[in-house]
Amino acid sequence: MTLFGHDVSSYNPDYHPSAGEFVIIKASEGAHTHDSSFGPMLARARAAGAIPLAYHFLHADSTPQAQAQNLASVPGIKGIPVMVDVEQEGSSFPNIAQCAQFTDACRALGLTVKLVYLPHWYWQQIGSPGLTALSSRGLSLVSSAYPGGSGYPGDGGSGWASYGGMTPVIWQYTDRPVDGDAFKGTAAQLHAILGTTPGVPPKKPVPAPGTTSYTVKDGDTLSGIATAHGLTLAQIEHLNPQITNPDVIAVGEVIHLVAGAAPAHPTYTVQEGDTLSAIAEAHGTSVEALAALNHLSNPNRILVGQILELK
Repeated sequence: MTLFGHDVSSYNPDYHPSAGEFVIIKASEGAHTHDSSFGPMLARARAAGAIPLAYHFLHADSTPQAQAQNLASVPGIKGIPVMVDVEQEGSSFPNIAQCAQFTDACRALGLTVKLVYLPHWYWQQIGSPGLTALSSRGLSLVSSAYPGGSGYPGDGGSGWASYGGMTPVIWQYTDRPVDGDAFKGTAAQLHAILGTTPGVPPKKPVPAPGTTSYTVKDGDTLSGIATAHGLTLAQIEHLNPQITNPDVIAVGEVIHLVAGAAPAHPTYTVQEGDTLSAIAEAHGTSVEALAALNHLSNPNRILVGQILELK
């Protein structure tokens, strides 16, 4: 059996994983960059029943330790199997020792590093070194070669050939229209290599009687949605058991809300020089209404930093 998957990044914003495939999602690059696709794509993969992985693009011009810290700071990365991407980028030529050091630094931070993407062409470019430093750390090799256009050349294709003392377990066989990958084995065998366990089918949200819903938009956070609808984060998590990580929600995802929950009252924070009459005029209300709503005994006395309800 051959299992198929894709690796994706912010260059593939419209990609939607399918059930049963594996998806290698770019999480970070170098010592400072996070990929904006990681959170939304991780949520999509989990919702679809795909097998999620992450990858870090290794740079030669930053220390492995700084890059491990960068990867560890990506929300949702803990527990996700990681692939180290080792290839040329401009004047950056990461080597085997740096990959090994990065792996050790990540594991010291509690990250799960299991794969190394080291294309055969790049391996030759850096002198065809032995890969014992990687295999001895339990890393499995991912190769790339595109001999057949967009189609999979088959289980006897060139991308399965050994080099450096390692044999690829995943072959990236095309980059059209999205990088396509193959794994010769079952989902259970892939999980064994990754050190993960097959997931149960994603929980479908079962709304409580009388709940309403909200569709996630770009820039939303779960805590922000909760606040805007007069809920606590704990309440919104209870209503949405399908959300396994409150830091990761996807655009288009449906969030269930308590029936009748209304947006929290709009407020205004008093600034230096403000008067109640000016605030009332700016927000289409009256001094009397604001004073009554905010229980102000003296409408002429408001304090900088004071929060006023507007409606």
